[in-house]
Amino acid sequence: MEEVEKRDAESGNTALECAKLREKIVQLQVKLEKAHIENLAVHSHNQLDQRCRELLRRKQMIRANMKENEQKKRILNQEKELEEKIVVMEKELVERVQKMKQSFCFEQKWYISQVKQRNGDIEYLTQVIENLKSAIEHTEGIY
Repeated sequence: MEEVEKRDAESGNTALECAKLREKIVQLQVKLEKAHIENLAVHSHNQLDQRCRELLRRKQMIRANMKENEQKKRILNQEKELEEKIVVMEKELVERVQKMKQSFCFEQKWYISQVKQRNGDIEYLTQVIENLKSAIEHTEGIY
């Protein structure tokens, strides 16, 4: 306290003026402290705002990735279904080809048997004709 009174006396100001100046200094210090606190609050608010925007951007990216992943899953499921259908169709095709081969083989065997039968008939008829010719020749010599 003595130092303050000593400074006041050295400054050449009256005690009242010094008291007013000290009060003004205190008011300015309070204003400075308020401004500092407000500055800190604004800075904190800006940091929170930036963090919120960053989190929102991440959330949007995650949603976009989720949609993309769902699309990929749907495409993979469709591909799997198509592959299963292809396998079933291939089996059906193999079965049809087998049936066609069996049918063709049966028809071919039937046709061959018919040709053999006709060939046999032709050989028989040829033999009959030969027998008739020789019978005719033999009978011509008799008559």
